[in-house]
Amino acid sequence: MRALRAEVDAFDGKVILSSEGFQNCPPNALTALCPPQQTQIVVYLREQYTYAQSAYSQAVQGGKNPKTFEEYLEGFNANYINFLKKWKTQFKPKQLSVRIYDRSQLKNGDIIDDFLSTCGVDLAEIKKPSADPNVSIGGPLLEFKRAINTLQIPQSELAKVKAYRVLAQVARSDPQYRAKPTASESTIEQFRERFRESNQRLSEKYFDGSEIFSFGPAQKTSEVSPQDMENVLEGIKNNMGEPIFDLIHQVSADKFTDPTAKLIRDFIR
Repeated sequence: MRALRAEVDAFDGKVILSSEGFQNCPPNALTALCPPQQTQIVVYLREQYTYAQSAYSQAVQGGKNPKTFEEYLEGFNANYINFLKKWKTQFKPKQLSVRIYDRSQLKNGDIIDDFLSTCGVDLAEIKKPSADPNVSIGGPLLEFKRAINTLQIPQSELAKVKAYRVLAQVARSDPQYRAKPTASESTIEQFRERFRESNQRLSEKYFDGSEIFSFGPAQKTSEVSPQDMENVLEGIKNNMGEPIFDLIHQVSADKFTDPTAKLIRDFIR
């Protein structure tokens, strides 16, 4: 915070701080850095199921989550009315710009254009990145990492073998390794029903009372086959990921209770 203040003090103009981490930040903690009377909050809300898909991928890819996607959905909560209420206790309503994260509602169909336009920044002065530097893993590759999470390998050890970077490289090699997690139609419908009433209140309070989210058709679910997993392991090997296999070899046999983890162990023996 001291370094950030020093950088800001040397600049006479608007300062933009953007981070997904703010979603988990207590708003009252942020006021120590951003005085409410000088701050405008911009928040993007996405339809809860697509939000859960993204959150799950990150929880598995960069964390320790061992749950399947459907298990994860059971405990996932995204009541936006309650979320925004916390911010309104620290920042006045006029300081809170609520946007919908949906291409059909974004300026030029682009999140960067929409955000900068909301902040009053001239788009012509901005050079946007040509590619996403933070690739999310999916499909069989995500199932591989979920299974590895069940083995409770320390994050520090995975960091030493650059597991995050290796899996990201594999994900870039094939679209199937970036596919979003899926659930059955009935599971998705039950999940969305939990937020129907709060979403209506959200629309009435911050928008025009009409439906604010788009609900696309459920993607067909498919099981990860042994051949899929063998292909994943080959991709990891081709991207200098064999040190990850060495870590798996060091795990005691009694921890291999997950079916996919057992399959991985048998493949790399």
